[in-house]
Amino acid sequence: MEFKPEQIKQRRIRRLAQIILDHFEEGSGMDTRYFDHPFINDEHVIDGQSIDGGDYREHVVPRVYLRDQCMEMYKNGATVESVTEVLLGNLRIVKIKPEQAVLLNKQYRDTMPAGWIIGKNDPLERLYSVGIQIA
Repeated sequence: MEFKPEQIKQRRIRRLAQIILDHFEEGSGMDTRYFDHPFINDEHVIDGQSIDGGDYREHVVPRVYLRDQCMEMYKNGATVESVTEVLLGNLRIVKIKPEQAVLLNKQYRDTMPAGWIIGKNDPLERLYSVGIQIA
């Protein structure tokens, strides 16, 4: 069977949502490296670059924050499908300059701006709040 890139992305993200559910049900912690290669290849999640250039890979929503939000969703009765949708909208990487990453991580290493709601607000808000613009 042959899959289109978008189908592969959806399948892998759904698989990630299932892995998160498995860890939630087991009551175990979950390593955020599941959010990266080889589970989720860059080709599926790289989605922009700073207008200033750069090659530093930055998750627009921190992996720790994203994992914790997904776990919270499961705690509140969410389905694998609804978590998949949240991951599809928020598991994104942009390329920025290393000095922009330092600035970003000083303020929002593992968090998002106050009042930001997953699935409702712009995932890029964390970057915008420190002056990083994405092309």
